[in-house]
Amino acid sequence: VEGHQADNIELRQADVLELETLPSGWNGYNLIVSSTMIEYLPKEKVKDALANLRLLLRSGGFLLIFVTRRNLITRWLAGQWWQTNVYKEREILNQLQELGFTRIESKKLSPGWSSYIMVIESST
Repeated sequence: VEGHQADNIELRQADVLELETLPSGWNGYNLIVSSTMIEYLPKEKVKDALANLRLLLRSGGFLLIFVTRRNLITRWLAGQWWQTNVYKEREILNQLQELGFTRIESKKLSPGWSSYIMVIESST
Protein backbone atom coordinates (compact mmCIF):
# COMPACT_ATOMS: atom_id res chain seq x y z
CA VAL A 1 0.00 0.00 0.00
CA GLU A 2 2.87 2.33 0.79
CA GLY A 3 4.24 4.07 -2.26
CA HIS A 4 0.95 3.75 -4.17
CA GLN A 5 -0.75 6.90 -2.89
CA ALA A 6 -3.34 4.84 -0.99
CA ASP A 7 -4.34 6.66 2.17
CA ASN A 8 -6.33 5.58 5.20
CA ILE A 9 -5.80 1.85 4.65
CA GLU A 10 -4.88 -0.39 7.53
CA LEU A 11 -3.59 -3.91 6.91
CA ARG A 12 -3.85 -6.52 9.64
CA GLN A 13 -3.63 -10.26 9.79
CA ALA A 14 -6.90 -11.74 11.02
CA ASP A 15 -8.28 -15.19 11.79
CA VAL A 16 -11.92 -15.66 10.88
CA LEU A 17 -12.14 -18.52 13.37
CA GLU A 18 -10.99 -16.33 16.28
CA LEU A 19 -13.10 -13.17 16.26
CA GLU A 20 -11.90 -12.20 19.72
CA THR A 21 -8.48 -11.45 18.21
CA LEU A 22 -9.93 -8.81 15.87
CA PRO A 23 -9.91 -5.12 16.78
CA SER A 24 -13.15 -4.16 18.57
CA GLY A 25 -14.22 -1.83 15.75
CA TRP A 26 -14.20 -4.57 13.14
CA ASN A 27 -17.93 -5.03 12.74
CA GLY A 28 -20.98 -3.50 11.08
CA TYR A 29 -19.66 -3.98 7.55
CA ASN A 30 -21.86 -3.38 4.51
CA LEU A 31 -19.82 -5.85 2.45
CA ILE A 32 -17.35 -8.63 3.19
CA VAL A 33 -15.57 -10.41 0.34
CA SER A 34 -14.07 -13.84 0.93
CA SER A 35 -11.93 -14.90 -1.99
CA THR A 36 -10.75 -18.52 -2.01
CA MET A 37 -10.24 -18.56 1.75
CA ILE A 38 -12.76 -21.21 2.74
CA GLU A 39 -10.89 -23.94 0.88
CA TYR A 40 -7.95 -23.65 3.26
CA LEU A 41 -10.00 -24.23 6.39
CA PRO A 42 -10.69 -27.70 7.77
CA LYS A 43 -14.09 -28.77 6.39
CA GLU A 44 -15.57 -28.98 9.88
CA LYS A 45 -14.66 -25.30 10.50
CA VAL A 46 -16.23 -23.76 7.37
CA LYS A 47 -19.64 -23.24 8.96
CA ASP A 48 -17.98 -21.55 11.96
CA ALA A 49 -16.08 -19.23 9.62
CA LEU A 50 -19.23 -18.31 7.71
CA ALA A 51 -21.08 -17.72 10.99
CA ASN A 52 -18.28 -15.41 12.16
CA LEU A 53 -18.33 -13.47 8.89
CA ARG A 54 -22.09 -13.05 9.35
CA LEU A 55 -21.49 -11.61 12.82
CA LEU A 56 -19.23 -8.94 11.31
CA LEU A 57 -21.94 -7.74 8.88
CA ARG A 58 -24.45 -5.01 9.67
CA SER A 59 -28.12 -5.87 9.25
CA GLY A 60 -28.73 -6.00 5.51
CA GLY A 61 -25.00 -6.41 4.79
CA PHE A 62 -23.66 -8.60 2.00
CA LEU A 63 -21.23 -11.51 2.01
CA LEU A 64 -19.65 -12.26 -1.37
CA ILE A 65 -17.83 -15.59 -1.47
CA PHE A 66 -15.50 -16.89 -4.18
CA VAL A 67 -14.93 -20.63 -3.74
CA THR A 68 -13.13 -23.22 -5.85
CA ARG A 69 -15.78 -25.40 -7.48
CA ARG A 70 -15.36 -29.15 -7.13
CA ASN A 71 -14.80 -30.91 -10.44
CA LEU A 72 -12.37 -33.53 -11.71
CA ILE A 73 -9.52 -31.08 -12.29
CA THR A 74 -9.88 -29.03 -9.10
CA ARG A 75 -10.37 -32.13 -6.96
CA TRP A 76 -7.03 -33.49 -8.19
CA LEU A 77 -5.24 -30.13 -7.83
CA ALA A 78 -6.69 -29.54 -4.36
CA GLY A 79 -5.69 -32.96 -3.09
CA GLN A 80 -2.31 -33.31 -4.75
CA TRP A 81 -0.93 -29.84 -5.09
CA TRP A 82 -2.83 -27.15 -3.19
CA GLN A 83 -3.59 -29.18 -0.05
CA THR A 84 -7.06 -27.63 0.15
CA ASN A 85 -10.71 -28.66 0.03
CA VAL A 86 -13.12 -28.07 -2.84
CA TYR A 87 -16.88 -27.83 -2.61
CA LYS A 88 -20.05 -28.40 -4.53
CA GLU A 89 -22.18 -25.29 -4.72
CA ARG A 90 -25.00 -26.94 -2.77
CA GLU A 91 -22.67 -27.56 0.20
CA ILE A 92 -21.99 -23.84 0.63
CA LEU A 93 -25.59 -22.80 -0.13
CA ASN A 94 -26.92 -25.17 2.53
CA GLN A 95 -24.54 -23.82 5.17
CA LEU A 96 -25.50 -20.22 4.39
CA GLN A 97 -29.19 -21.11 4.67
CA GLU A 98 -28.63 -22.87 8.00
CA LEU A 99 -26.86 -19.76 9.30
CA GLY A 100 -29.87 -17.56 8.55
CA PHE A 101 -28.73 -15.61 5.53
CA THR A 102 -31.95 -14.33 3.98
CA ARG A 103 -31.00 -13.88 0.34
CA ILE A 104 -28.58 -16.32 -1.24
CA GLU A 105 -27.78 -16.10 -4.92
CA SER A 106 -25.24 -17.79 -7.18
CA LYS A 107 -23.47 -15.42 -9.53
CA LYS A 108 -21.90 -16.31 -12.86
CA LEU A 109 -18.38 -15.60 -13.98
CA SER A 110 -17.24 -15.80 -17.58
CA PRO A 111 -17.68 -19.31 -19.04
CA GLY A 112 -14.03 -20.27 -18.66
CA TRP A 113 -13.89 -19.33 -14.97
CA SER A 114 -17.34 -20.65 -14.01
CA SER A 115 -16.10 -24.21 -14.36
CA TYR A 116 -13.54 -23.64 -11.62
CA ILE A 117 -14.80 -20.85 -9.35
CA MET A 118 -18.26 -20.33 -7.86
CA VAL A 119 -19.46 -16.97 -6.62
CA ILE A 120 -22.20 -16.75 -4.02
CA GLU A 121 -23.75 -13.53 -2.77
CA SER A 122 -25.76 -13.62 0.44
CA SER A 123 -27.21 -11.02 2.76
CA THR A 124 -28.38 -10.84 6.35
